[in-house]
Amino acid sequence: LIVVLAAALVYFGGVYYFSSHFLLGTEALGVELGGKNVESAEKDIKEHWQSYVLTLEKREGQTEELPASKAGVVVELGDSVKKAQEAQNPFLWPVSAWMEMETTADMKLSYDEAMLKTAVKELACMDKANMEQIERYGGLTTINVYSNEGGYYGGMIMDGGGSGTSEPIRIDD
Repeated sequence: LIVVLAAALVYFGGVYYFSSHFLLGTEALGVELGGKNVESAEKDIKEHWQSYVLTLEKREGQTEELPASKAGVVVELGDSVKKAQEAQNPFLWPVSAWMEMETTADMKLSYDEAMLKTAVKELACMDKANMEQIERYGGLTTINVYSNEGGYYGGMIMDGGGSGTSEPIRIDD
């Protein structure tokens, strides 16, 4: 009888705990949330996405990084994390550690356009000193690919009917 009462106490204690915390094994928006309350989960999701680093893969295995912080990324979750936690069944807590518990939460990412433009301009691959124009295709639209010390870094779209005298169509300014 004591063993049954102890097991019931542990079970219902877990139900009480997981009524306000995510079940073990829960993941949302790329972040492990198991055992966390809503406030802690929201904090971790925001930190994860605000510290995200976009790795640009350039030719010949070279990479360059653009951190979300340089683009002024802001994460808005509203009440979606709270709703996701409330949608879970706390009575399943004993088996949740062995189950993959995927849940959904809405997230809105926004960024500061001026900060993003500045961050892109600061990339080494966007520095004109690192670029050398190489003619690759002819015709109505010409694509020029740039290289730096033998490494290729991308290109710009040229519009000029093949005359070779047009200016690049730029994404900045």
